[in-house]
Amino acid sequence: MTGGPGQRTVQGANKWIRLERVEPDFVQSGAMTLTVTGKGYADDVDDPSTPYTFTSDTLKIDMREQRREMRLRFTSNVSGGNYETGNILLSADIGDERSTGNP
Repeated sequence: MTGGPGQRTVQGANKWIRLERVEPDFVQSGAMTLTVTGKGYADDVDDPSTPYTFTSDTLKIDMREQRREMRLRFTSNVSGGNYETGNILLSADIGDERSTGNP
């Protein structure tokens, strides 16, 4: 959304962000999980996705997660597991239009 103090109304699209693909880049031993979490509204509670599990052979993780505020959490809970992060690529797009009230 755009606008500023000199404008009476907010301009721009009131849309969600939609994450469609993650291309992980990890040097890892053992499986890892990716959880997308975030909120639809500022006062809303976090809405975590189901975990997406991937290994060192995984080239891409396809999904259709949509939030207004979005965070990605990568975890490794494997005995003896280890990982180093590289350059993770995200494919995101404009999502659905948000409603103007409580969901």
